[in-house]
Amino acid sequence: MKQNVVLIVTDQQQAQALGCVNSSYKTPNLDKLAARGVRFSHNYCASGQCTPSRAAMMTGCYPHEVGVLQIGHALSQQYRTIGKHFREAGYHTAYFGKWHLFADIKDHGFDTIDYREDGVDHGTIDPSEQTQQGLDARATAKALNFLSEVSDQQPFFLVISWYAPHPPFRAIDPYVDQFSLEDMPVPVSFYQDDLSSKPSWQKIRAAYGESLLTEEQVREDARNYRSQVSYLDWNVGRVLDILEQRRIIDRTVVVFTTDHGDMQGSHRLRYKGVLSYEELYRIPLIIYDPNRNPARKVISDLVSNVSLPATLAELAGLPVPEKFHGASLVDKLTAQEISGEQMIYIEHWKAYWGFHPLRGLITPHWKYVYYFEDKAEELYDREDDPHELVNQADNPSYQDIKTDLRVQVDDWWSRTGGLTVKPIEVKTAGWIDPSR
Repeated sequence: MKQNVVLIVTDQQQAQALGCVNSSYKTPNLDKLAARGVRFSHNYCASGQCTPSRAAMMTGCYPHEVGVLQIGHALSQQYRTIGKHFREAGYHTAYFGKWHLFADIKDHGFDTIDYREDGVDHGTIDPSEQTQQGLDARATAKALNFLSEVSDQQPFFLVISWYAPHPPFRAIDPYVDQFSLEDMPVPVSFYQDDLSSKPSWQKIRAAYGESLLTEEQVREDARNYRSQVSYLDWNVGRVLDILEQRRIIDRTVVVFTTDHGDMQGSHRLRYKGVLSYEELYRIPLIIYDPNRNPARKVISDLVSNVSLPATLAELAGLPVPEKFHGASLVDKLTAQEISGEQMIYIEHWKAYWGFHPLRGLITPHWKYVYYFEDKAEELYDREDDPHELVNQADNPSYQDIKTDLRVQVDDWWSRTGGLTVKPIEVKTAGWIDPSR
């Protein structure tokens, strides 16, 4: 019997938003999953925005390779997705929750996108709410009922996709009571980065609108954000409980990740945008595979969510299509130490507060970013400046390093087609997500 696969995807969750990483979070179920499996501590999203990052997770290609650069660009059905791959391998494929790829889910390989919602405890959330929490409650109900009733005669591939902990940062009862406002941490860069060495639009953004932050607002965001993370953790626990109750946990791969992170007041910025910071790009990845005994419980290799489709396929024992450009991470589960090339690439196109497209790369020592419309650059020494406080792009002492990194990132951009794939643009207003 082939292994089942459950992929859980959240929205806007920082890598540190796990209790096993940062004790200011309370996530006992995710901590349990990480203890049973492995946690990738340096996993990064290909893009710091929902839609392009999700396109990467579905296709194993960088967003620009499939023409999904921003929210409002649809994923064409011409591309091979992980849903199609599992369905063609004989899996029952299901998807519940946020989709955000502006295309019909069934065109991308998922047969079951709706299910009954009755008989499920929603805690303090009213599932009839037309809010992100209401949508998550309904998606969770569908997933729990599906897992309770799905046949054990056919393997299944299930994606559960939640909005939490996406803004607005609503406090979720009773979880918010676990967190004291005065104990909430404020990022080092909130105090120490005046953005004077950064691209000019960052300082402009920090001075108005939602990013006109006070320390009190940062703490309140932190508290409410943590309550949302605890709420989604409760739902993770219920998924694991059903797998245990049905006695299929020992033949089910469970993978947990998110689409991108959140600034949480770092660098005096809120939410997200066309930025390159660690808080936005570094994201959680936990893999539980009952049939593999990992050599390391925490894997610190630099990896990208472009590798997710190939990894899921190999974990299930399926062939990995060449069209999944991101290499599988399965070999890293048995490696005793960091292995392979330690370099990943990132990109961003446009956010709701500005058009500042970028391409960049991250190595263990450096992060380099080129804003190719603005002709601006960022360069950070990740070893000496882990909080990315000082942009060294104009420092004469770093020019040779910057030039070398620029050549590498431009070469990657050229090899992968640059902007040759024309996006399919859709109107986002009034668009109905078929996963709802």
